Amino acid sequence: MGSTVSREQLMTEMASALERADDAVREAWERIRIEPEKWQCSPWGDASGGFWVVAERPGSVVWYNDIEGGFNTSRFTNRGVIDEYWCNQTEFSEFLRTLPEALRAEEFAALRPVSELPGELSGPGHVVRRQTTYWELQLATGSVVRVHFTSKQETRFDSASYEQIALFDSHPLLIDYEQHWSSLFVSQAQHCGSRLLDELAAGVDRATNGWRGADEYLSLGGNTATVLREGDGLLLRAPETIGLMAAEIVRHLGATPSLVPDHAALACRRFRVLVIGRDFVVARAFCFVSLDNNHLLAGRRNGGRES
Repeated sequence: MGSTVSREQLMTEMASALERADDAVREAWERIRIEPEKWQCSPWGDASGGFWVVAERPGSVVWYNDIEGGFNTSRFTNRGVIDEYWCNQTEFSEFLRTLPEALRAEEFAALRPVSELPGELSGPGHVVRRQTTYWELQLATGSVVRVHFTSKQETRFDSASYEQIALFDSHPLLIDYEQHWSSLFVSQAQHCGSRLLDELAAGVDRATNGWRGADEYLSLGGNTATVLREGDGLLLRAPETIGLMAAEIVRHLGATPSLVPDHAALACRRFRVLVIGRDFVVARAFCFVSLDNNHLLAGRRNGGRES
């Protein structure tokens, strides 16, 4: 079985991942990258002239195994020949996160976490830059603060301008990370139709104070239109409180719900959310650095709660 990915396809995939990477990571990649070229790795790559090598370090290369669909690092002795065959299925974005520069950036906030949003950040401002492990905010005073975060789980960004900013330990957005998840199956739901969707939309809006929509959970189930037309199937996946609420709506409408715990996602982890206007970042730890004087800004007490 031979290599089939084209040079152009490979470059497109890598460019997409690099666009989302921190500047330091892109600079690190530039130091090791080469123009993609085919290297031999017998017998696996013989049929197509080898595998694409995309970076070179002393004694090793980074290459793409398109039999398995992933990036690998292998030793080499002579240029043009890959000494070791690996079948990792690592995406390029995942590979970038293994670079030392990426690891240092990821650890920055974990080593200097704050418990509360520094007072300097209160009030309006603008998000002027977004990177994988930090965002930069320009405050009303003109000062620029870099917000570092560790173990980022989720972001939303719709508008650069914001009126308020807050850091929370408890917030409706964190329900997804604090509760066990369940899958909601329905049967005999042919007659529910749009009424079920309307009540789910209203219920999720209430449960999350408008921060999430029912579509986020319905999209994790089967095809919603098909499930409702046939009356049976996986309707949605959601945190416990959302799942229970949805099951009660299904029961109220005369259909039969079956809520099955998702044992593959029982580990609840501790995260915080930085809310910037209607945008947000969910991560494990945050810290704030003034770029005016490279000074770490400190909070004064535990993070807030929005219920």
